[in-house]
Amino acid sequence: MPPNSQSQQWSLYLSSSRSSPVAAATVAEFAPNAEGNSSVSARAAGFAQSCSSWNLSGASLRAVRTVGAGITRPTAINLNACIVNAFGTLRCQTNGGFSGSCTITSQVSTCNTLLTAMCGRGDGVRVPTQLDLNTCIGNTNGGLTC
Repeated sequence: MPPNSQSQQWSLYLSSSRSSPVAAATVAEFAPNAEGNSSVSARAAGFAQSCSSWNLSGASLRAVRTVGAGITRPTAINLNACIVNAFGTLRCQTNGGFSGSCTITSQVSTCNTLLTAMCGRGDGVRVPTQLDLNTCIGNTNGGLTC
């Protein structure tokens, strides 16, 4: 049975930079097969459920996780490790490096997990885009992960 959209995400990753050519892939490489499996593994998600507070500092998400009986632990992750700019659209993607072509315009903080940015489409035009960080950032053993 194919997974639902909340349990697994498939992304087509195409990027371009001044120093490297466009990397291309077909949709078939990322689409589920008859058994519902994909060549792209399920990503971490749901960090907000296990963190008591969080904020954004540049492209770094900093959070405090409650580990029990009033004990808290700080954790952080560079969002460039988890998010890509795909022609003006923010997407979950390991080693995405989105901040090279996007300017963050939101103030992500406790109770707000929506990252908004102005991102280049690759044709010189910058467009507004947004991504709920809770869909691609998780908490694994007390650390934020993609």
